[in-house]
Amino acid sequence: MASLIGKSEKALQKLPPGTWQHTMLQNNLKALRIAFALLNKGTDGADGFTQAELREARAALASMIGKTEKTQAGFSPGTSPHTLQRNRRKALRIAEALMDAGSASRRSPGSGQRECYAGPEHRNCVERRSGLASGPRLNGHPSGQ
Repeated sequence: MASLIGKSEKALQKLPPGTWQHTMLQNNLKALRIAFALLNKGTDGADGFTQAELREARAALASMIGKTEKTQAGFSPGTSPHTLQRNRRKALRIAEALMDAGSASRRSPGSGQRECYAGPEHRNCVERRSGLASGPRLNGHPSGQ
């Protein structure tokens, strides 16, 4: 994952800002950084991110997984590029599962409260509710959740 982040950062520097490619790569990099945090810290790594950020990152990861599968199909099994794509896909899928688990743990029924993960300024923001994923909005929460 760290290698993919490094390569993506180098590629981003070569793209002109404002293009769709630059924007897409920026979004993918954000998703990769979230994935990296999850791979290193497990579902606890999700604590620094909002539900919206996790949803966006998950969508980006799903897209990257699909592209990785298509790319891998173009290489012969046993070759270095084939193995690289297989390893990337595996890491992306693990991160995707951790995102799902991190999101689910925040809205698990019976918790009775939901902490705000928008950042340090909202760290003490807590909403009392039934523990369901939908419900009233948090006052002052940047993502409106």
